[in-house]
Amino acid sequence: TKSRGVSSKVLFGKEGQNLSQETVGEVSTYTTFICPDKGLMAPEMQTEPRPGQDFVNIVNTSLFLPNDSDSYVYLSEAADAWGHLSKGCVAYKNPLGYYQAP
Repeated sequence: TKSRGVSSKVLFGKEGQNLSQETVGEVSTYTTFICPDKGLMAPEMQTEPRPGQDFVNIVNTSLFLPNDSDSYVYLSEAADAWGHLSKGCVAYKNPLGYYQAP
């Protein structure tokens, strides 16, 4: 279950056999902003680091949001992604800007 404080039971077993084992647990997650660090991108000397495609896909919300959305960001070039950070983090209005741990 996704509800807090309510246990879930999962039955499992080998493929083609009875579900003979079980485990019980409760949901536990945390959420944090995605805050890429330019210094960790290993840029070439005297050049702006090129953001990775995964980072670009997070910042470029034009891939899935309508252009009248407050969170809409269109990137014509991957390097433009750095300019769309808010205090070093992906903007809080971007629904992809959060990491939620299982």
